[in-house]
Amino acid sequence: MPRFTPENDGTGLARQLTDPLVAQYVYSVFIALAWCNALELVVLCLNTFKRYAGTYFWSLFVASISIIPFGLGYLLKMFHITFTNGYLELAITDIGWVGMVTGQSLVLWSRLHLVVHNRKVLKGILYLIIIDGVLLHTAATTLEFMNNGLYYIHNVTVAFGIMERIQVVWFCVQELLISSVYIVETAKLLRLDQAGPSRTILTQLIIVNVTIMVLDLVVVAVQFAGFFTLQVTTKVLVYSIKLKLEYIILGRPTKISLALTPRSSEPREWGPFRCYMLQWTATSSFTTTLIPVASGESYAHLTIMASLLTAVGLTQAPLSAPIPNYGPGFLIFHFAFAYGIVSSRPLKQYYGIDHQESPRQDLNKYGEAAVRDGKITRKQLEMLQRNEAAHANSVENYTLFVAGITLATYAGVPRTTINAAGLTYTVARILYAINYITAERPRTATWRGLFWWVGNLSCLTLLWKAGQALSE
Repeated sequence: MPRFTPENDGTGLARQLTDPLVAQYVYSVFIALAWCNALELVVLCLNTFKRYAGTYFWSLFVASISIIPFGLGYLLKMFHITFTNGYLELAITDIGWVGMVTGQSLVLWSRLHLVVHNRKVLKGILYLIIIDGVLLHTAATTLEFMNNGLYYIHNVTVAFGIMERIQVVWFCVQELLISSVYIVETAKLLRLDQAGPSRTILTQLIIVNVTIMVLDLVVVAVQFAGFFTLQVTTKVLVYSIKLKLEYIILGRPTKISLALTPRSSEPREWGPFRCYMLQWTATSSFTTTLIPVASGESYAHLTIMASLLTAVGLTQAPLSAPIPNYGPGFLIFHFAFAYGIVSSRPLKQYYGIDHQESPRQDLNKYGEAAVRDGKITRKQLEMLQRNEAAHANSVENYTLFVAGITLATYAGVPRTTINAAGLTYTVARILYAINYITAERPRTATWRGLFWWVGNLSCLTLLWKAGQALSE
């Protein structure tokens, strides 16, 4: 199989990034940040929509959750943690890639209905997304699997490298096209109210869409600079940021309609959405409530949630926007992370050295015999031992995290503090696990202690704040 590592993408076409700091930390941090964004996006999506229906909801949800397998697959390949000679990792990556990329395009298309009323334009863009998805995803996935198994054939490798550039560029062009249509139609609305409050809102919408376009161009630029591994890790982070920007756009069309229709209380049809225009008072205080109707049937009541910066207390929340408590979401994620994601059992089962009748310390009992029998290499045994230790440590620390979140919530600690501590713990534990499992050099492994202390201090901070609150 191709030697896909932080220094080599297996195609022979990309320049390598050989800096150990970049190879071991920057890529992992990009993926970890994308996972944190994905976790927040899934929680936001499930809490924002009261009814789970419609193209906008499902495309937003699928695109958000697909970030996780996309990053996981590349993380396994970057550090050459292979289960099935690379094929399983490719399958995980491609499933996430399809959902993340085409899901993002469908998100952009879904909200076009709020500003575009020409059905031919909407249908044309939808057909474009479907055709591009079928052709590019199929071709790129096929060549990627061929390159994995037939890497010694030069023409296959070259074809994969060319196809990789084609799909990156074309998906970027597709999203640029959809965003451009949105900007043009929003600019038309801007002309209707030259001095009113909607002008500021419309300008913000244009800025957000331009930002999305710039992020797309950054991914293409990194790809053509020859940094393949940096491109894929940047892509997963960029797509998570673009999806977060959707929550800025989500409430703006209602605000625009309020500004342009100050006294109207009648519903107005906008494509598959129905927006209720509420009264806008002279003090510019109005309710931002949007009710989309998917296919004229399913209603979803949307409340614009606070952003992550607001949730962790870095920005001021509007009076009408309650700050959510992400504590339960963090608890669920870390239970799955500690007992499932970091567990070494799947790897041991694959290598045929999992002993259910005596699972405790089975690597110490049977590891050397497995090396002698040729089931695993010495390097794989050492990685499994580190994986087992990281799993045990995650389970041990989970109880402290549960105590901190639970007691802080019970004591009425500010939600911004709980969210900030939960996010800090999440990032620290992910980096801790990655460093523990993959770091082979003593100098690299020293970072593990820093990540451990950062995570535990966030829990201890919650316990301290809870104690102060209960004492008062």
